[in-house]
Amino acid sequence: MLMASCLASLRRPRTVFVLFVFLFCTYDLYGTLSYAAAQDQPIPIVDSRTGKVVLMEKVRKSDEEWKKQLTPEQYAVTRKNGTEQAFSGIYHHHHENGIYQCVGCGVDLFSSKTKFDSGTGWPSFWAPVAEQNVRTELDASWFTRRTEVLCPRCD
Repeated sequence: MLMASCLASLRRPRTVFVLFVFLFCTYDLYGTLSYAAAQDQPIPIVDSRTGKVVLMEKVRKSDEEWKKQLTPEQYAVTRKNGTEQAFSGIYHHHHENGIYQCVGCGVDLFSSKTKFDSGTGWPSFWAPVAEQNVRTELDASWFTRRTEVLCPRCD
């Protein structure tokens, strides 16, 4: 299943990402899905603390295992393509320094250094910790085109 979140692209010197993070991130004070990941081989992930690439196994869990690990809202958002209500999430007004991690597997996704207020009601980031730490997918639901951001390890 897909990790729920939305990403819109804006034009700046580099491609700038606006991420509407739902509850798929957790906060920890301490960063493209490869062909290998699609083939159930280790996935290269950048450790934001060391900057080194670490090979990690794809996370495979049953729905029952995910339900035991996640809150009902986290499960709905991350496993069933749900969306939390805008302006309601615990990270919307969160301004402490740190790394936002995947709630499913702990992969470093975004740094607080790239967070900004997009006015959308969800935490927004202009770049991931590392390109290989996220993968994207087109979402054409709700009469609009968006780019969904997913964790490459446990989507």
